Amino acid sequence: MGAQNYFTPKTVLEALALAEKHAESFSWLAGGTDVMVNRQQENNTQACLIDITQISNLNTISKKEGFIEIGALVTLSAISKNPMIQEHFPVLVQAAKSVGSPLIRNSATIGGNLLCENRCLFYNQSAFWRDAVNFCLKCGGDTCLATGGKKACFSQFVSDTVPPLICLQ
Repeated sequence: MGAQNYFTPKTVLEALALAEKHAESFSWLAGGTDVMVNRQQENNTQACLIDITQISNLNTISKKEGFIEIGALVTLSAISKNPMIQEHFPVLVQAAKSVGSPLIRNSATIGGNLLCENRCLFYNQSAFWRDAVNFCLKCGGDTCLATGGKKACFSQFVSDTVPPLICLQ
């Protein structure tokens, strides 16, 4: 489960440089609610983790030029409790509150919710389980286990915050 390389950049520019250097095999890490589970199940085997939690300016909610700017590291709990977001964007508050449990929302970030991987009952299992039932299209097999089809993966995008953010522009 351990990454060969683990980095904690202090700036966005440093994080982007690391991402470019390790472009073939890296994952962003912040709240870790999806990434670490996927690593435990061997669904994420990237050699490099870039932990962005030390980039302080990504952990803020502010009003700028008529827009509300939400940093990628802001937790879903912080979004749901922010008075400015509650007043102007209650649909985003509702979406943030719909994710997982309070414990998950205290760790899960808006950035992670936007970048979460598609989920499938068949793919989101341990490597041992997937090996036993044969691999699906998403992990190198030749059949979608959900449908039995050979042409397309039917895993679902599960971000609860994307629809309201699209609607709110």
